[in-house]
Amino acid sequence: MTKAKKSESKNVGVVEFARIKGKQVLYIKVDPEIEDLFRAETIQSSSTYVDENGKGLEYYDTKPDIAEIEEKFNSPMFGRSTRIQLGNYGTSFYRQGAINFSILRTVGISEGKNIVVDKIVIDNEVKQWMHDLAQFLKHLYINFIKKQSVRATINIEV
Repeated sequence: MTKAKKSESKNVGVVEFARIKGKQVLYIKVDPEIEDLFRAETIQSSSTYVDENGKGLEYYDTKPDIAEIEEKFNSPMFGRSTRIQLGNYGTSFYRQGAINFSILRTVGISEGKNIVVDKIVIDNEVKQWMHDLAQFLKHLYINFIKKQSVRATINIEV
């Protein structure tokens, strides 16, 4: 029998939300390996997600892997009540009954980005979004980044 590994802690992201001088500003920073999951060859500029100076943020185009990550997370097989979207960059935190995490496609998010949120949001909505984001970042890290192996020993009676 193998020993159980001691659990370890890893910081995979930081999110802060503040109202500053009449603006709602979301600061987000994620582990570079998480940004790498979303990295694509083509980049676009957003007219909706902007920095404090009003400059549109750049974001990675979607790629087939992104749709697959979204599909696997939303699969009823895992019994999650939360659905996510990754493809609608620059839209509300919640869209068509799903949580919008397209913000993770922001270029340079691993260095930290301030994003002005132009839609009115209430504190409880932001808290829930942050909680759900934390769960999703954990899912991404454990299932797509963390080095692990799966081993099975199969014994039969003869």
